[in-house]
Amino acid sequence: TIRPSALSEGKERAAKTKLDNNASNINNKSHEVAKQTMSNPVSIWDDDYARLARAASQLRATGSTLSEPIRNNQVQSIQTGLNRLCANLLSLERDRRLAPTEVGRRRQLVEHL
Repeated sequence: TIRPSALSEGKERAAKTKLDNNASNINNKSHEVAKQTMSNPVSIWDDDYARLARAASQLRATGSTLSEPIRNNQVQSIQTGLNRLCANLLSLERDRRLAPTEVGRRRQLVEHL
């Protein structure tokens, strides 16, 4: 017979592994993106945003099943990604690669993530 606490521990481990993999993928992809030539920085921004949105969604879905230190680590990783998105958006705005209305729309996306 499997103890209920063992099931809970197994679910937490599985959720932690999934979130760790996502956070690792976010960081790995971000490093890959940084290495790429900046031929299309708008597409790169979009891809980075999509990855962070998925990670945030998964954290919202599984956050209550995680221990506090694990959850805090995931939150910190996502916050770091959001800070990077904001910095990259400022760069796109400064370089006039996006219309002001598009910059505002994307800024709202990041703020509401």
